[in-house]
Amino acid sequence: AFSDCIILRLERSVIGNISCFVMNMDELKNENLKKHYLADPFYRQFFPEDLADRISLVRCRNGEDIICQGQAGTALYVLLSGRCSVSQLLPSGRTVILRTHAAPCLFGEIELLRGQEAAMSIRTLQDCDLFRLPLDQVRNRLINDNRFLRNLCMYITEKEAKNSMQLFQTFAYPLENRLALFILNNLEGSRFRIKKVYIADSLGVSYRQTENIMRRFTEQGVLRKQGLVYTVRDREALE
Repeated sequence: AFSDCIILRLERSVIGNISCFVMNMDELKNENLKKHYLADPFYRQFFPEDLADRISLVRCRNGEDIICQGQAGTALYVLLSGRCSVSQLLPSGRTVILRTHAAPCLFGEIELLRGQEAAMSIRTLQDCDLFRLPLDQVRNRLINDNRFLRNLCMYITEKEAKNSMQLFQTFAYPLENRLALFILNNLEGSRFRIKKVYIADSLGVSYRQTENIMRRFTEQGVLRKQGLVYTVRDREALE
């Protein structure tokens, strides 16, 4: 340097989290819709009736973050409608999309039980309705509720078994099949807009391999490319 300099050094983990920011969720003041969701069997198997007044019904728009990796868990979420993707930032700085979840499901249950920072990020793939339960108001009540804990253990066990099966299927099939399934699981309506580098990292393959198959899908008329966004033209071919 030829003069005094100030250098800002950003760790990779910090850079990765810049792309994840939880916006203020829109709270829905619709009592009829809230009552409809409160009657859902998935919700009722977990939560006692006396928590209804502490629950907020919120809506997240497509592409918004619900939970960010590395941030303190502040709420337990019940996904009531829509679909979300689950991703993780690796120490190498790479982001891996692990799986997708469709309603109904829970987010933030591990943070509830262990009081730790979020290990993964959750982002919506379409507009989603959720129940938000603030941990500072419900944690003590829930961790002392035997019915909730029993059903939560069953839920986590079933979810992990499903995740293990999806992982086996991911590596048991040719890359073309795995990429087709990845596209279907991460669609936003009929659009797919995940960067190829994230696809390659998530599937454990090279960028070139991903690029070649995406080009082949486009040439075959399965996908249409518009800038950085792909539109599915032949869903049956991917299935």
